[in-house]
Amino acid sequence: MFWGCISYYGVGTLKVVNGNMNSDKYIEVLDECLWPVVARHFANRRWTFQEDNAPCHVSLRSNQWKQDNNVNTLPWPAQSPDINIIENVWKVLKHRVQRRTNEIRNAGDLERVVRDIWSGLPLHYIQSLYNSLPRRVRCVLRTRGHITKY
Repeated sequence: MFWGCISYYGVGTLKVVNGNMNSDKYIEVLDECLWPVVARHFANRRWTFQEDNAPCHVSLRSNQWKQDNNVNTLPWPAQSPDINIIENVWKVLKHRVQRRTNEIRNAGDLERVVRDIWSGLPLHYIQSLYNSLPRRVRCVLRTRGHITKY
């Protein structure tokens, strides 16, 4: 499993997560991986962290860690993949990995390929996802929360 984050300024940290993600592991990942992105892109700016409603994201321990570390989060509706733009990034990543399966013989090869693809995602692609958010929200509102083209 991989954990990754993006911002309008490009891809952030990508981390291999062994086993299932639970609250303790999630807190470790945030502690290790979130701060370099914040320092690089938001040193003197306000920022808000968006995550979905996975159990480890909204657990009491995770919420306490975010509160203790002044991590402001965006309230997020349940079952909302249409407006969760990192899902588009994961889909592109998956398709590109599938095109390179001939390079993958073991877990180390997989990690190398995924990191190569991740670091090569163009900034204009990431920014186009962010720029699509108003359209996505309008579509979700128009369909009253049902599936959209996104």
